[in-house]
Amino acid sequence: MTPNQQNPLPSNFPPEHELSIDVAACWGFLERVKTLAAKETLHAGHKAAAARLAVRHGHSDILRVLLPYLPSYQNWANVALMTAASYGHADCVRLLVDVADPRAVRDGQTALEAAAQYGHTQCARILLPYAEPKRLNSLALQSAALRNDQEMIDLMYTVSDVDAAIDALKRHPENTEAWQRLAARKAVDTNHNQQVLRDTVNAVVAQIKKRRANSADNFVPSS
Repeated sequence: MTPNQQNPLPSNFPPEHELSIDVAACWGFLERVKTLAAKETLHAGHKAAAARLAVRHGHSDILRVLLPYLPSYQNWANVALMTAASYGHADCVRLLVDVADPRAVRDGQTALEAAAQYGHTQCARILLPYAEPKRLNSLALQSAALRNDQEMIDLMYTVSDVDAAIDALKRHPENTEAWQRLAARKAVDTNHNQQVLRDTVNAVVAQIKKRRANSADNFVPSS
């Protein structure tokens, strides 16, 4: 019986004890991967290839087993994190953020932007704390607006260049509704910030008036 019931094994699939580590990792045979990974004679490159397949197919349990055996090549980890984020494998993302650089850019995107672009909200939430505020790349925010994905818009709003996203969407008439969604979100945010500023100013003025009143009450004229 295969551990991955969503992808039935081919009729000519070899028995588990004959599987190579990459095939076992791809199909989710955890115990076989454990057995092979522990062999010192198995080259680290084969283990890294197996880990890449585990990430691609979302086998976080197998990735967890393989990580201690992998060489500390951050570039490998960065690629793996991008893959996990792009395919929406949140458990793999959680494992990889500690060994990869979540701010690394590949093909013009960070892992967060890849997750957001493809609508993987859970992955985006994991990666959001590592984001740089107001990064110039606004593609993820544009994608969320085009999908009318309000949750993703709210997530990406604070770390994206909103004006750049609106300007890019405006270049295509068919994107009118999308850029209007972002413009409406920006208007709400602007009004909120203005109200917060007004409330803060009013609170400071009230404190000043109160201190002045207390000073006047406590004033004792010299005789």
